Amino acid sequence: MRGTGVLALWNDCAPDYEIRYEDWYQTEHLPERLSIPGFLIGRRYETVDPETPRFFTYYEVDAPGVLQSSEYLTRLEDPTPRTRDIMSNAFRNMSRTVCTREAAVPGAFGVYAVTVRSANAEDREKFLETARRFREPGVLARADVWTTAEQGNRWSSAEEELRGPDAKIGACLLLEFLREGPARTAAQELPGATMYRLLADLRPT
Repeated sequence: MRGTGVLALWNDCAPDYEIRYEDWYQTEHLPERLSIPGFLIGRRYETVDPETPRFFTYYEVDAPGVLQSSEYLTRLEDPTPRTRDIMSNAFRNMSRTVCTREAAVPGAFGVYAVTVRSANAEDREKFLETARRFREPGVLARADVWTTAEQGNRWSSAEEELRGPDAKIGACLLLEFLREGPARTAAQELPGATMYRLLADLRPT
């Protein structure tokens, strides 16, 4: 069974920190996050074109409440020395939002992802309709629509204090494709879309 919660992230990286950033993400950060109860999947992508934001990452969790659990909040408030270094010096233009996930077109994971972000949660219906329009067997692997699950007062974690204030989304359309051509066509057709290629996929051990 797939999770109903998502932590959606987009960011750039300082050029002089790219090697350290990649090593930290692959050897420390992804395994650390996936060790937290309720985390199901961690997937990292990089844009295929010289566009910004360069990186797109999402974690699928059992439910949005996992991202308010004591285990997760403890990690946010007590970053490791390497995390402090990366958060302070590598991250640029961070967007981070806890979301509720809807499977607009169920299916397997793809290699290429196209994201369209909106500041308005009301765009959920439009995104659901758009996702179903791209349904084509053997081409579109799957599609999700995410809407913000964040409510109430704005809270800043110790990690956010290190990297600076996070931007937020209201909704996001995620299309995952098996091949580059259809993904590029979708990215060109959809206003505000960015196309990404999979870098890494991690599940709990």
